Amino acid sequence: MSQPQIYDDWRVRLAQKIEESGKSMRAISIAIGKGEAYVFSILKDRKNPSAETLAKVCAEVGTSVSYVLHGIERSAEEEFLKIFLQASPDVRAAILTLLRARTDAK
Repeated sequence: MSQPQIYDDWRVRLAQKIEESGKSMRAISIAIGKGEAYVFSILKDRKNPSAETLAKVCAEVGTSVSYVLHGIERSAEEEFLKIFLQASPDVRAAILTLLRARTDAK
């Protein structure tokens, strides 16, 4: 029994971003530290990558995991806020200290 198309929409978006990047699947696979056919196996053999590996593939082709999985591009600001809000209080304080020092804001 095959899965509905909606489950493979992310693969379509990933393939599109790979094509737009101008990089080969082989080059991307090697760049992320996997075997030469790894990205091919994700797209053609329907191998499911780990979240970490998918993030590496997305970074290599210049897109976000959010876009690949959900079709929604996030701005850099939205992505920063999401990560910032998930950080521990100590990490948030350190980031704020750094930002204040860089912008002379108090």
